[in-house]
Amino acid sequence: MKGFLIELSWKSSQIEGNTYDLLDTEQLLKFNIKAPNHSEEEAIMLLNHKAIEYTRENADLFTQLTTSK
Repeated sequence: MKGFLIELSWKSSQIEGNTYDLLDTEQLLKFNIKAPNHSEEEAIMLLNHKAIEYTRENADLFTQLTTSK
């Protein structure tokens, strides 16, 4: 799943104009190493995709849907 998440994050962020390359994306997601000459916003955009991994790893927390009134 890790490779899929990295590529999904990279491609999805490219659509939004992110200029990280695939290798820099991997370094950021795996080791939290930000690429030089890139904005903080680009790193945050990529790191936000980690929510997908969290959701998958903690699927038992999301078994019941609730609604607020």
